[in-house]
Amino acid sequence: MTTIKSAFSNGFRNAFKINSRTSRKEHWIFVLLAFLIYFFGNIVIVFISYFIGKMTTSVLGSISTFLMVAMTIYLLIAYLTSVVRRFHDVGKSAWFYFVPFYNLYLLVQPSQTEDNKWGPKLN
Repeated sequence: MTTIKSAFSNGFRNAFKINSRTSRKEHWIFVLLAFLIYFFGNIVIVFISYFIGKMTTSVLGSISTFLMVAMTIYLLIAYLTSVVRRFHDVGKSAWFYFVPFYNLYLLVQPSQTEDNKWGPKLN
């Protein structure tokens, strides 16, 4: 059974792993948590750079910009690899990501009940 904690940890632990599978529930929990981290992380970074930045030099602005860009790149990579693993779970190639609307259809499909070339069936 997928819990919020396991979906979160698996999503980030497998951020650079595309040769496996991710269940529908695990994928959508990870997407929601990644969005919340991105949203509130940016709010915190902007808040800190705005209020503390008034008292310091522009170095803090550069650091906050770097943190925002780094967080965005990492979460984007983690999201894209989660999508690839989700496509693998339904038995499709990652290239279907580039097919409009069909890619959204694949994200909500149930998992394959048997093993496929990307790994054993999920519990």
